[in-house]
Amino acid sequence: MAARREASRAFLDLGLHDWLARSCAQLGMREPMPIQRAAIPAILSGRDVIGRASTGSGKTAAFALPILQRLSEEPFGVFALVLTPTRELAVQISEQVRALGELMRVRCEVVVGGADMIAQAAALGRRPHVVIGTPGRLLDHLRSGQAEAAALFVRLRVLVLDEADRLLDLGFGAEIAQLLERLPPSDRRQTLLFSATITASLRELQAIALDTPLVVDARRDARATGTDGAARSAGGDAAGDGVDGEPEGEEGAVVLPTGLSQYHLFVPLKVKDAYLVHALRLLADARGTVEGRGYIVFTSTCASCELLTRMLLELGVQATSLHSLQPQRARIAALQRFRSHLVDVLVATDIAARGLDVPAVCAVINYNVPAMPADYVHRVGRTARAGRRGLAITLVSQYEVDRFLAIERVVGATVPSLDADAPADGGADGGAARAPPAALSVRESAVLRCLPEVSGARRAAMLQLTENGFLGKAQQRRAKRRAEREGAIARAAGAPETGGDGGGAAAAPRTRDRAHALAAKAPPLHEPRARARDRRGDTARPPLRAAVAPEPGAGERTAKRKAPSGGGSSQARRTYGANGVHRNAASAAPTAQAKRAKSAR
Repeated sequence: MAARREASRAFLDLGLHDWLARSCAQLGMREPMPIQRAAIPAILSGRDVIGRASTGSGKTAAFALPILQRLSEEPFGVFALVLTPTRELAVQISEQVRALGELMRVRCEVVVGGADMIAQAAALGRRPHVVIGTPGRLLDHLRSGQAEAAALFVRLRVLVLDEADRLLDLGFGAEIAQLLERLPPSDRRQTLLFSATITASLRELQAIALDTPLVVDARRDARATGTDGAARSAGGDAAGDGVDGEPEGEEGAVVLPTGLSQYHLFVPLKVKDAYLVHALRLLADARGTVEGRGYIVFTSTCASCELLTRMLLELGVQATSLHSLQPQRARIAALQRFRSHLVDVLVATDIAARGLDVPAVCAVINYNVPAMPADYVHRVGRTARAGRRGLAITLVSQYEVDRFLAIERVVGATVPSLDADAPADGGADGGAARAPPAALSVRESAVLRCLPEVSGARRAAMLQLTENGFLGKAQQRRAKRRAEREGAIARAAGAPETGGDGGGAAAAPRTRDRAHALAAKAPPLHEPRARARDRRGDTARPPLRAAVAPEPGAGERTAKRKAPSGGGSSQARRTYGANGVHRNAASAAPTAQAKRAKSAR
């Protein structure tokens, strides 16, 4: 009880009301995190805030708590709008806001793709206090032409962009710009941007926070010493500059959880699956020495995600997949199964790398090296959350060395190897890197022993995906995205096919039509090549047996047939023309008449 009172007093010192401090204590929040100490007072004062902190450091509560307090003082709907890059993150934020605002019975509504728009429109018509969603689906509702949707955000007070850099990286810039046109102006609303990485792409969002935003940075040294995060006022280009003199863009120092141990394995691409399975088995055997349970395997594509999941199931590993080709209900079910420990391994694409909070994750395995260092930061941030310890293992093939070296430059340290035969690595600052646990040392001989078993499981998984048509669906998805990228490039360059308007709304339907056309032309992987050419109408390559016109003067070829015994049409001939058409109809009639006369006699 005394500890709960101390926790309540710590949140009261930030200016929060007593009921919110009690809610934090009931949820086990003992003391504010650095990002919360720096951001909550500024948000309560009404300032625009750009917040940066490591993953798992309490960014959601940093904006949810002041929003709930201001809502309790002026309750109406819709009070706040939260934009997220992924559906799963929107659902998670909704759960946390409901938990923090349970004492005031806050009403939240999640508006994301993959759900019934009619049901969502009915829920929005009931005026929830907080709306959390993705930009595309929210814009669909506002474009529907209904007066209720147009007037929904007239009194909006707070706009939050969580994982703001990812919103721009995923191409939501146009949707966000159109949403802002339908929201109250910046002088009538408060805008909050939060992310674990602040990149140069955030310059596009400067028009949102015009009222001298406060840049809040929960530094690594702040977490180590327990002091408040750094905060400063920013000018017009604050969103693009590094904080406190840091270099601009992604090359600035990143903030990683202090309890995170990073390792890598340099493996040949052909046997990467065997190393993955061996690493998972070592982690399962070392549960007594490694904190937590459950493992997340990150991969780059939906096809490899589904393939690895089925391969692990063939090997007897309880695994589930999470990727964008799944329906929304299947994605939520996969997360629930992993959170409730019904499965040990979650194989996911980068849609699970942003904001998802699964506290008991023991380790994160990067099956491939992410293309951007910022994606690596968010991937490994799924473990070692809220002061816990965790492991991050990256499998590096011979084609991914440059990407991995770029990541080491960004994190500012040399990542040691788990290879038992590899020499010890020194840290980037001249000190010794953290030695890997002896239970996780990998030997090549042990990996090669499981290679036949893993290869058979991979073949079985590939056969399953080929039979159920998943690989064909993934191929059509890639063709559609390729066409969308080409259309975006053409619009940016002002190509004639965009109508010369620089990529307005009229160009989007044409781009989608072209994407669907290219996707329809993409054949399934099992379709024969000749049949695919016929379906596409491709005449560039002539058929193997082209039709040849008959030479001038070429006569008809005849084939004699013996007359049946007993007379009749002994001189009947079976004639064929040059095109192979049967021409014996004239002689066939007398032969039939002779047969009928003979039978009558």
